[in-house]
Amino acid sequence: MKSLKKKKEFLDGVIDKIVINAEMGKDRNGREVQVGHSFDVKFKLKIVNDKLIWNDEGDKSKGYNVKDGKNLYKTGFIHEVSARKGVSKLKKKA
Repeated sequence: MKSLKKKKEFLDGVIDKIVINAEMGKDRNGREVQVGHSFDVKFKLKIVNDKLIWNDEGDKSKGYNVKDGKNLYKTGFIHEVSARKGVSKLKKKA
């Protein structure tokens, strides 16, 4: 198994930055609240949806070309990641 340090080095070499966005929605009272997050992952290379195209599908020794992808991956809404879980309890004044 790779060490945590090697995994971090790999990710540092591939990922340029990660932007975390708050996703807003309405709660049961109709108030606008944060309901989750979405992530924008910007890679150093155009590897998102890139493609390997063989020059001759029957004879792969003839080589291939790589069709560039994009360098941005957007996760969309992820509701499992939220600011808080549960209900905060109010303290009663004496």
